[in-house]
Amino acid sequence: MNIEQKKEIEKICMDIKSLKNFAKDIETEITEKENRIKEIMDTEKETDVKTDMFHVVWNIVLTNTFDKKACEKAYPEIVKQYTIQKESRPFKIL
Repeated sequence: MNIEQKKEIEKICMDIKSLKNFAKDIETEITEKENRIKEIMDTEKETDVKTDMFHVVWNIVLTNTFDKKACEKAYPEIVKQYTIQKESRPFKIL
């Protein structure tokens, strides 16, 4: 790889880091605003609110999940038998 390519990669990496920081700031602001809406809804004991422009729903949802750790402890051989290996290629900027 030549020096120009390395410099180009370095600039792109700097841009990516900057954009990721910006995205993190935006995500934090979004979360704060969502939490404020939840706070208002919780205070008013509302789970469904309609405004002129939006319909906001905040309901409890029950889901069933698989407890892999408990299964591994109780049935290690079965878990081993059904565990598969997958290949990935993570892209990281360190």
